[in-house]
Amino acid sequence: MKSIHFKPLTENDLLLMFNWFQKPHIHQWYARGKSYTLNMIKEKYLPRILNPKSTPNFIVYADNTPIGYIQLYCVKDSLPDGVKDYMHSLFDNFKSNEIAGVDLFIADEHYLKKGYATLALTNFIKEHVQGKFILLVTDPLKINKNAIQFFKRNGFKKLLSAQPPSINELLVLHVA
Repeated sequence: MKSIHFKPLTENDLLLMFNWFQKPHIHQWYARGKSYTLNMIKEKYLPRILNPKSTPNFIVYADNTPIGYIQLYCVKDSLPDGVKDYMHSLFDNFKSNEIAGVDLFIADEHYLKKGYATLALTNFIKEHVQGKFILLVTDPLKINKNAIQFFKRNGFKKLLSAQPPSINELLVLHVA
């Protein structure tokens, strides 16, 4: 039986995050081709560690092994990539404080394509999203077909938008 749990990101995890950002699949898709130094990782994640309510960040564990990362953000505080303002069709039926964004990756190659990402997403929604938000949104690059297929397999639907085209695919999941 697969066991997944989450531990809040701490300063002690930043070297692990840096090492994960060097992995080709994380560098290409999550870092979007940007080469992060350890200092850049610290600049990006230390504010989140010091103020976890703004963007809760977690290390995903399979049993006692850290295998990935997941974060949640309220869309009233930060817009998903590809959404320029609150006039976007994402807000036609929902208020910004009812929508959360989620980003995740499985970094450890031994845990890819074995159901761990689905289990992590499912458990995370139950523990950190349900009862707090009505809609969950994610924003992978349109060329990241694996991520798009993953989210669709897990109930997300493509958000049809009249907005200008974006390099991101907006996918949404009703969680209420």
